[in-house]
Amino acid sequence: MPGQPARSFLVRALPRITRVRFVGLSIYQNDPLACKCASGSRPDRPALEASLTDRSVPRTVRADVIWSLFFLASASSAAILPTVPSSAQLQRYEFAQIEMGTVFSIILYTPTEVEAQQASAAAFRRIEGLDSLLSDYKRHSELNRVCREAAVSAQIVSSDLFYVLQKSVEFSERTGGAFDVTVKPLVDLWKEAFRDSRRPEEDRIRRALSRVGHSQILLNPRTRSVRFRHPGVTLDLGAIAKGYAADEVVKLLRSREIETVLIDAGGDVRAGRAPPGSEGWRIEVEGAGREVPLILVDQAIATSGDLHNFAEIGGVRYSHIIDPRSGQALEESRQVTVVAPDALSADALATAFSVLSPRRVGEITAGLPGVSVTMRWPDGRVWTSNEPNAFQRIRGRSR
Repeated sequence: MPGQPARSFLVRALPRITRVRFVGLSIYQNDPLACKCASGSRPDRPALEASLTDRSVPRTVRADVIWSLFFLASASSAAILPTVPSSAQLQRYEFAQIEMGTVFSIILYTPTEVEAQQASAAAFRRIEGLDSLLSDYKRHSELNRVCREAAVSAQIVSSDLFYVLQKSVEFSERTGGAFDVTVKPLVDLWKEAFRDSRRPEEDRIRRALSRVGHSQILLNPRTRSVRFRHPGVTLDLGAIAKGYAADEVVKLLRSREIETVLIDAGGDVRAGRAPPGSEGWRIEVEGAGREVPLILVDQAIATSGDLHNFAEIGGVRYSHIIDPRSGQALEESRQVTVVAPDALSADALATAFSVLSPRRVGEITAGLPGVSVTMRWPDGRVWTSNEPNAFQRIRGRSR
């Protein structure tokens, strides 16, 4: 209900493995997952909460709803295979809660359910706090205050927002503007175009571009303040905030001596220490040309793409991904998966690499230790940063 705090839900593990395919995603979990939902916009919070709290629905079906919607925002094709703990001292617990316009899931191993409940509650409070700072949907968020006032005077901000803006500018510089949190005027323009099924006029694109560019953001580390060079600058942290939140949850849980965790922030996945009895969290990226699943330990993975999010206008297929440098929505369909040491980096780089050529991506990743990239195209081509000079083909696809 409006005004009430969000509630988390404990999803208990069952002693069998069930496999399910959902929007191109292969998931192995110790839970029954039978519910399939259509891909679309972010779920309506009251409706979703009603479905999760409906006591007339069996617990296992409510779990199905949680897990299906939890993976809705992910365009990746992956399998997550946590192992049942071999140690009697650790038990596996899963929690899900609606935050940042998506479903956050936390898998953790603790000795008792009480400890798991307390840790997950603290984690969700942390996420809620970050949402109040970083959201561009909440009118009174710290981010929106900055957008309203930073062109007039420097705004002192929280350490969280300042850090995210620092990293945003860093990634903008590293990618030559392919990642840019000032892209919001263009995003809003193309949202309107998709709604009206009419391509934006070039003059409107040029006007929006005049307000885009990371050089518009002036950061002062000494005073921890933000100022904009010109009026009309607005920020959208949607391509970096959830990754940062996932990293912060891992940090918080580690402060409680909980190391074995997996966080999924609407498709941005952050893994901690390996589950008991296993070498790591096993992630299989479909079409990556690998026979052996990827093993993640203290790493993150994020995917960006338009396989399920695009519009056709005048017979042309336009992606929801906007190139901040040109102001144009992409017409080429591709999917980009990034593995990185942290979720913030994976989130931001997956977005940036969606508008860059493989050659340029290879050049950038060469200077980023621990980062690997896989690109996929609908015609079956696959490119990886591990073999930057070669394109592979997905098994069974023809040239």
